[in-house]
Amino acid sequence: MEKGNVATSLKYDNCQYNTKVHVTAQMKGSAQKTTHVMYKRDAGGMDNAIVDIWKSGVEYWGYKYSKKLSLPGKTKIVHN
Repeated sequence: MEKGNVATSLKYDNCQYNTKVHVTAQMKGSAQKTTHVMYKRDAGGMDNAIVDIWKSGVEYWGYKYSKKLSLPGKTKIVHN
């Protein structure tokens, strides 16, 4: 996995590998939301998320990765 990759939930949204995923999330320190195109490269059994943004990918929204990071507000994904 690398910056720009996501994993999607096996249970709720297991789209095909390499699917272009538009991820909309809240910018750090703002109510503004921004969308970035990322690619589905993995799937997992996340118990509280439908999408898992690969570590450095959160930098697109102004955040620094940590194991405890959870983006505020609703994060939305759209794909084919």
